[in-house]
Amino acid sequence: MKILMLVALCIMLVICIFERARTEYLRALNFTQQTLLQEQQLAFVIKSLAIDYCVAAKLDDLLTVETDVIEIKVQQSFLSNDLCVIR
Repeated sequence: MKILMLVALCIMLVICIFERARTEYLRALNFTQQTLLQEQQLAFVIKSLAIDYCVAAKLDDLLTVETDVIEIKVQQSFLSNDLCVIR
């Protein structure tokens, strides 16, 4: 049970990091999520998520997230996030 809780916590942490990266990506394009919601009725929801763990991050590691737009449709967009550990 403790292992499942730890895995769930790790997944939530990754989601939080990617959510923050998406917010910063939008800011770099001069958008805010609040403005998009209020003015365009546009909100972002995670429908699916796939994670490939390659290396574990350790305390005090610098993490960078690269966000790329893969595809934009009328009611969907697909983003790719790469989380990199810099040691």
